[in-house]
Amino acid sequence: MSFSKILCLATLASTVSANDPADSWLVYAKAAGSGSKVLSVNATWVVPDYPTIRSNGNAPGWWFGIEPNPADVLIQPILAYGDGTPDYTIFTGFFDWHGGNWVQSSVEQVVPGDTLEGKIWWNGKTYMQSIAKKGSKPIVTTVSVNDLHSETFTDVYFVVEHQPNTCGEYPKNGNVTFTDISIAWASGTKPTWTTEQFKPSCNSLGKIISDTELLFTWNTN
Repeated sequence: MSFSKILCLATLASTVSANDPADSWLVYAKAAGSGSKVLSVNATWVVPDYPTIRSNGNAPGWWFGIEPNPADVLIQPILAYGDGTPDYTIFTGFFDWHGGNWVQSSVEQVVPGDTLEGKIWWNGKTYMQSIAKKGSKPIVTTVSVNDLHSETFTDVYFVVEHQPNTCGEYPKNGNVTFTDISIAWASGTKPTWTTEQFKPSCNSLGKIISDTELLFTWNTN
């Protein structure tokens, strides 16, 4: 089952609350903008090792994104494993809780050790987002201004997503670190991070290393 199908099914299963965090999230870090508009977010992370179990998983993903408050529209550059094939892929995604609309970009394959660069930015009218293997041409997408519902995107999330059937479906090195994180809010707010073990399968944890670095870990057995 693809990342998009899993995301939509997990989201639909959570329609009682009708916003994020979704039940598919294991652990996340959040920087709230306190009502101020997000102007840009940048981050770098490295593709982790392959999982010990390389098939029949629930497409684990490591991504960051922005949302309004309440969190009902999500813009997200994504690294996923097993999104249809037993490989790592990168793409951008957009999910709208208002109607359950999921939009996914083209997909590119990456391998363990590749450095990824993700970006979200406001171009004066709407949001743009991109993801790329460092040194390669990025996947760039524009979010339709009509999909923003005139909401102010204030909050930044970094997320480990999709509950595994067994911990061996997660990368065997047991961690992903987001580095070079930079966030610009209209107010000039500096990030204050909080972490949440939301549905922490495999003892997944988030650790704040600094304003610009977040570490996510999990057990693999």
